[in-house]
Amino acid sequence: MADKPIELPLWVRKNLGVKPWQPIMICPAALPFIGEIAGPTGPLSAHPMTLIAPLLIGISMVALYVFGRNPSELTIDQTGVTYVSRRSRLFVAWADVDRITTLEVNVRVELKGRPEKEGVMIPGAFLKRAATLSGALRAGFARWGGQASGQTHSQLPPGARRDLAAQGSRRFRKIFMTTYPITVGVVVIVVAASLGLPALNDSRIKAHGVRAQATVVRIYSGACGRSVCRRRLEYAYKASDGRTLYGFSDIGSEGDTNADYVYARTHSTLPIAIDAANPSISDLNIGDSAFRNETSGFMLIITGLLCLAIVASSSLIAFFLLRTLRKAERVTLTKSRP
Repeated sequence: MADKPIELPLWVRKNLGVKPWQPIMICPAALPFIGEIAGPTGPLSAHPMTLIAPLLIGISMVALYVFGRNPSELTIDQTGVTYVSRRSRLFVAWADVDRITTLEVNVRVELKGRPEKEGVMIPGAFLKRAATLSGALRAGFARWGGQASGQTHSQLPPGARRDLAAQGSRRFRKIFMTTYPITVGVVVIVVAASLGLPALNDSRIKAHGVRAQATVVRIYSGACGRSVCRRRLEYAYKASDGRTLYGFSDIGSEGDTNADYVYARTHSTLPIAIDAANPSISDLNIGDSAFRNETSGFMLIITGLLCLAIVASSSLIAFFLLRTLRKAERVTLTKSRP
């Protein structure tokens, strides 16, 4: 089937990088890994990070698309061929074109008086096939190639360099202002969940907790470092409405003689403290430790200060980066004036 003739002048805008559907392929590959580390027997079982894992996968998918996409433009008109992408800003005047060579996936515009390797490579994906793009370029060369433009391949038409510089700067600012706050927000959520949530629960139990008894369900290995794993305890208890609830607690590292671990190993039941307002929140209360906890308030303050420091430092980084970008843009505009 013959290709449909391409009408000239031609302007095409297309994403030549990561497509929106491609990051979705992360999900099937990541599900077994998530099940292994965050499943019932995984090292992140009942850990605050388990709740954030799906969010992190979603953020990584968005980041892969945003940073992997390559919005590109191709213009074929009487002045020549202009190819603009995230990585390239090229212009070739018809008077400088020697011949057009069709490759497997790209089209090479070869220049007069220059070696073949210095030709301009244009992706055939602009028009789906390299042969179709080659036909459009040859039609433009046949139509406008005899017109002397007086320009060289290293220059853009008057004013075009300023436009392209401004477009690139605006594109970067748009991507940066979209992804940077999301990244900072994820970091703050991770810090707040991993440090602030346990401290908040301890504070609630200390203020509104009631004493109860729980049954030891199992002791298992939690998150592991290079040389040692943390011990985790799972216990079951009855709420005031008759429901059976489960709680989890860290009981030291493997190899040490943590008092909570020794108690759990030698007793089938153990004392716990339950939040009266929310029975799903509980903690070990061996030796009345839950009500003598003096660190929860301090940890909440530290967590708040740390989150504030992350937001403040990130804002300063964004401010200075964007200011530097504007200065560089002004310099580019000044130097590129015809």
